[in-house]
Order: sequence, then structure tokens, then C-alpha cells
Amino acid sequence: MDLLINYILWLVFTLVWVMALSFVSRGRHKQLPPGPKPYPVIGNLLELGAKPHKSLTKLAKVHGPIMSLRLGLVITVVVSSPSMNKAILQNHDLSFCDRKVPEAVLSLPFPHHEFSLAWLPVSTMWKNLRKISNMHIFGQAEDNCRAGKAIDVGQAAFNTSLNLLSNTIFSIELVNPNE
Repeated sequence: MDLLINYILWLVFTLVWVMALSFVSRGRHKQLPPGPKPYPVIGNLLELGAKPHKSLTKLAKVHGPIMSLRLGLVITVVVSSPSMNKAILQNHDLSFCDRKVPEAVLSLPFPHHEFSLAWLPVSTMWKNLRKISNMHIFGQAEDNCRAGKAIDVGQAAFNTSLNLLSNTIFSIELVNPNE
């Protein structure tokens, strides 16, 4: 008898939670483009099927070149027209150029996301780090490509690690990066 009461309470709680979740999400996203009606909790995941690119093409024929989908609890806006993509990315490029920092990176004791080229938002610091990378890291590979020389990635990684350690310990570089 207790098991039956627990099951009924669990079922009622789950239904109330699903209905509250769908009610809250309906009121928050009034400015979204049209799209298929999502199911509670899973959203439009079932409509993507085994071949999402074909499913998205079919959905775009019904809902237009810009549509919104709910993938679980995440709202996704899909733009399927090349001309619309070009217009959006030209006019709103700064809104799309930043990357979300994963929780795993945020949990590290040292704040890598504040100094790493991979996680920094577009800013003067990011632009300076990118210039330095292009000049010193990627520039040598271009020189070798022009000269027709092969690049030994293992040796380059070893030289870089050795120079990092020697700079940390002795404040000098032991290996010339141009050799």
C-alpha cells in the first residue's frame, strides 16, 4: 500500500513539474521565431530523428528559414538560408563570436579562462594574443611550407616544452625555435 501511495505522489509531482516547466518556458520566449511545438521536457529532440540535417530541411520548409527548436531545456535558433546566415553574421557577428567556457575549465584552481586564447571573449587582449600566436607560433610553419620543408611536430613540441621549462628555471631558452 505504501508503495502505491509513493508511486502516485511521484507521478503527481512529476506532472506538476512538467506542467510548470512548460508554462514558465512559454511565457519567457515570446520573441523567438516560429518553430514546431515542443514536447514537455524533451522538446523537439524526437523530431530530429536519425538524420538531423534532413529533418531540419523538412522543418525549414514548414516553419521558414529561421525557426526555433527546444532541444531538452535548451532553446536553439536554426537559420537554414545562406542569405539569412550571411546577413545575420555580418550584422551581429560579435554576438556569435564568443565561446561558452565549459564548467570543467571554470572548476580549475587557476583561472585559465581569463588568460587563454581559446576562452577569451573578443577584446584587445584576445587580439594581442592572436597576433603573437600568428607571428611566433604559426609563422614558422608558413616559412617551412614556402621552403617546402616538412615539419616534425614531435620535435617542435619537445623544443617548446624544453624552452618553457628552461625559461621557468634558468630564464634562458635552450633551443633556438628557428633551427
